[in-house]
Amino acid sequence: MSTDIPVSIEGDDVWVRNVRASWFGGPNDREDSGETASGVNTRAHPDVLGCALPMAGFHHPATNASPIPRLPWFTQVQVTNTGNGKTVQVPLIDLGPALNASSHAAIDLTEMAFVQLGGKPTAGIMDVTFSIPGAARYMPKAAPDVLKTVSLRNSLPHGGNGAPLNLAPADDGHGISHGIDKPVIKKFIHSPNYSSRNGVKIDMVVMHFTDGPTARGAIDRFLDQSAQVSAHYIIDRNGDIYQMVADDDKAWHARAANPRSIGIEHVAVENQMMSPEQEKSSVALVGWLIATYSIPLSNILGHRFSPGNAGHTDCPNHLFGPATKAAVDAWVAKHFGAPAVA
Repeated sequence: MSTDIPVSIEGDDVWVRNVRASWFGGPNDREDSGETASGVNTRAHPDVLGCALPMAGFHHPATNASPIPRLPWFTQVQVTNTGNGKTVQVPLIDLGPALNASSHAAIDLTEMAFVQLGGKPTAGIMDVTFSIPGAARYMPKAAPDVLKTVSLRNSLPHGGNGAPLNLAPADDGHGISHGIDKPVIKKFIHSPNYSSRNGVKIDMVVMHFTDGPTARGAIDRFLDQSAQVSAHYIIDRNGDIYQMVADDDKAWHARAANPRSIGIEHVAVENQMMSPEQEKSSVALVGWLIATYSIPLSNILGHRFSPGNAGHTDCPNHLFGPATKAAVDAWVAKHFGAPAVA
């Protein structure tokens, strides 16, 4: 069974009427880390009002069939509980619900937004209508100014204290659903050094070493606007992971590879390999990235071996043992299997 999402273009606005909403994030959702694609952490900010929409355009099977186009983060969405008439206006902060779960929800709300609309988290879902002011300009040019419906299977709602409702066997379903959890991000510290990917698909991970002994040193460098450098993630020697640029944005870490890649810095000095705790976190993060963005194993690269970087750096130095591409490839094969032969 699937759910029709009735999208209508009315003037400059996009409307979706009489669909289901579920909720995600916050302290009562133990299955969600709280990290969102826009950089807002719903665990760190349990009172945040926000929503997630299943948008096409992210090159991911979890949402690609959606009739809702890719919209800028923090686009305002007006949501009305059709049962009691209550309305809230919330910013778009994440991607979801996924297409392959079973609540048949067309929008996910943060727990606080769900409650403000009069929803009961223990029920998990409510009936809503929502509109996206000004979003018609993001619709495909061929879309007619009439009602259209698209069949879409969506995310599993949550029960009280983060437990899923007993609807049907399925994964959590919020955002990207592939059965691999994103490792815990200790803190999202926003770097000012990033720019748009301009629609370029993520298909590469570039591995770095910080050439410094502390995560704090790398964080401070990425916070320095004059440095004009950043990476998406930093992994400390003890395994703690910090995020500094949202995946959807381009970090400045690997020259020509920047538009298509995720950059991961590992705290290490010259000639130092990953610590066991650091390697465990790195494997977990890279595994999640591979699954989330369908990244080929052949595109897990050390900095100096990524496109446009030969001769410009010795990074990742001895992070993988020998300072060779073969050492990086062996690490990838050990943890994820050998890449397919073309």
